[in-house]
Amino acid sequence: MSPGRVLLAALVLLGLFVGAVGTGYLVGQRALRRGSVAATAPPATAQQPRPVSLPGPARVTAAVPSRPPDAAPRFHVQAGAFADRQGAAALARRLASLGYAVTLVDGPSYRVWVGGYLDRATAERLAQRLRRSGFEVSLTPR
Repeated sequence: MSPGRVLLAALVLLGLFVGAVGTGYLVGQRALRRGSVAATAPPATAQQPRPVSLPGPARVTAAVPSRPPDAAPRFHVQAGAFADRQGAAALARRLASLGYAVTLVDGPSYRVWVGGYLDRATAERLAQRLRRSGFEVSLTPR
């Protein structure tokens, strides 16, 4: 198989994987909007590009960037961070009952995020709306 075809096959597989992950995220967001708040794994953090090696007689190595270099930074709107899961879940249920898309992130600190990864202007508007509703929020860069 030629190096070009190997690279093309790797990119197709990467696209299928990204599509499957995105579909799973959307299904989870729909469940949260229906009122069932479930803990989700934290989204993958931005990392340095990692070389991808493919087996075969001719090895092709390509760097897969985590995001385009000219992409604007993204933010989470964080509505709370708790030492215990119960406090975070209570806040997540309250926000979900008001119609917000909520993510409860497990970890040493249980975090409650509203919305997804947003550009700065959108994150600021959402944060202002939440502050006017009486919530203490902050922007968390990706």
